[in-house]
Amino acid sequence: MTVGYRSTGAAVLAGALLGAALLVAPSSAAPQAKRDARITCAEKGEVTWLNVGIGTLAVPVPWQVATTFHDCAGPDISDANPVPVSMAIAGTENVACDGPVTSHKGTGTIVWSDETTSEISETATSQTKAKGSGPGVFPISITSGHFEGHDAEEDSTVTLEGTCPGASAGTLTGTLRIF
Repeated sequence: MTVGYRSTGAAVLAGALLGAALLVAPSSAAPQAKRDARITCAEKGEVTWLNVGIGTLAVPVPWQVATTFHDCAGPDISDANPVPVSMAIAGTENVACDGPVTSHKGTGTIVWSDETTSEISETATSQTKAKGSGPGVFPISITSGHFEGHDAEEDSTVTLEGTCPGASAGTLTGTLRIF
């Protein structure tokens, strides 16, 4: 092999190795690790589905949630900073006794320990029901008051009170994280 072919072969081999390294390198589009919350609280509450409640077919149903928070912790907890005490939200969702819940949207208010309020809006990234009960993850945007412009996330499970179809109330337990 002549010198010209050796250097060309070495360049081709180096390019192939570099390409292989890029294929196995982690992607910058990989999912990010969970963010650290500034405040995390346990929650307990009640959900009510209005009108006829939850049925066998997924249809738009208005809902209301009243939640209280306890055992709050995090780097933004201090005597000088208020903590969330309660939250009230109302909205609509396409829901049935069994299956995924879609089009979950609502607005409401967080009440803080200093008796001020923050307006919020909520959607859902995942929510399912089995016999009317089930887990959900609900992104929240805080649009006024304390933590205005911050995101939060409610991760909760609803346990139905009664039987489905016709269920109109449930209890929820979970966690609120404010980022």
